[in-house]
Amino acid sequence: MIRMNYMLHNRIKQSLILPVLLSMAALLAISCQRTPSTDIPSGSIVAWGLDDHGQVSQIPEGDDFIQVSAGYRHSLALRKDGTIAAWGYDSRGQVLDTPDDDGYVAISAGYGHNLALRKDGTMVAWGLDMTEQVSKRPRGNNFVAISAGFDTSIALRENGTFVVWGGRYRDRDDAEVRGITDVPKGLRVSDISVNRSQHFVLTDEGYIRAWGTDLMGSVSEVPVDNDFISVVAGARHGLALRNDSTIVAWGWDMRGEVSDAPNRNGFVALDAGYTHSLALHSDGTITAWGWSRGNHNQIEDTPTENNFVAISAGIYHNLAIQQK
Repeated sequence: MIRMNYMLHNRIKQSLILPVLLSMAALLAISCQRTPSTDIPSGSIVAWGLDDHGQVSQIPEGDDFIQVSAGYRHSLALRKDGTIAAWGYDSRGQVLDTPDDDGYVAISAGYGHNLALRKDGTMVAWGLDMTEQVSKRPRGNNFVAISAGFDTSIALRENGTFVVWGGRYRDRDDAEVRGITDVPKGLRVSDISVNRSQHFVLTDEGYIRAWGTDLMGSVSEVPVDNDFISVVAGARHGLALRNDSTIVAWGWDMRGEVSDAPNRNGFVALDAGYTHSLALHSDGTITAWGWSRGNHNQIEDTPTENNFVAISAGIYHNLAIQQK
């Protein structure tokens, strides 16, 4: 799941991941899934993890990709020319209904639906629409970042306000409904991320705000410091990048999702899947930790080369962009 920041984000969720040769500010512009700079490096796609619907083995060819976003069992990739490639599981049109025009600057793959941001600031949505996460997408042309989750999505406007939609089909007071009704008001934010029913935003002052399901402190125990420049929601845990390029993790820690987070500096991008996480270092290497849920080698098969410029962690599989 992925995006962009003023300074992708994307996750970013990658979150998008920015090039290691750009400034830290430029790198973080891709962290939600945000509008990228014109000098973002391109490369070919590498994939690993669960491959039951070709989400790993059927990656598109080419070396002109600038963003990737891994969803549940499908994937998206953005080319330099502004066109989108999609592959993998296609139960509700999340692959088949992918827009075939150009002009896109950011993508975000959710559980069964997708979002894409045009260069004019408008948004497109397609795929599963059970909670109106497609049909009720916000209109307007002032969006700069997107993040698609399970039943809900978040979009960031250029003035720092954000909108959340979807998740209304359940009438009991559960996590997905709270994802809509508990949205904090009056904030100006620079980063957004949603994964399943966890929703995170990063305020302009560098504070993290969270709402939704609280699994072992994933919402109630977010860090209280204000030196963060990016935040990423996992399914049961959270990640944040400090301005000194170190990582903070919190929440569900049954299999090292939190305690095994790397404790060095030099990281430029993060993304979180269901029970595992990825981090991109300034030297172009990828670090993975947590639990390979389902034994799909989400961690064990992480590539070891040092020429990567983007990462995205899905529920059971991962994507990265590699420069040749």
